Amino acid sequence: HTPGNSSTTANSTDRIAVFIKDGCAPCGLTVQQLQASDVGFDLYMVGSRANDTLIRDWAKRASINPDRVRNGSITLNHDAGRWLSLG
Repeated sequence: HTPGNSSTTANSTDRIAVFIKDGCAPCGLTVQQLQASDVGFDLYMVGSRANDTLIRDWAKRASINPDRVRNGSITLNHDAGRWLSLG
């Protein structure tokens, strides 16, 4: 997968790491499907340059439930190179 596409990776806590990029329509669809399945996941925005407004706006456009973000079942994160480390 390229950073322009969403990619999921399971980890030992059974949470899914989802890498998204602004402007990626399939990423939004993947995230909506995950949210509908009621699974917990950590969303990482590639190329966000630590811009909180960018990731929050993306989450709103993708219809991320703010209550799930507040309770920690979904987290919004800046990639900060994690995508490259998983290579």
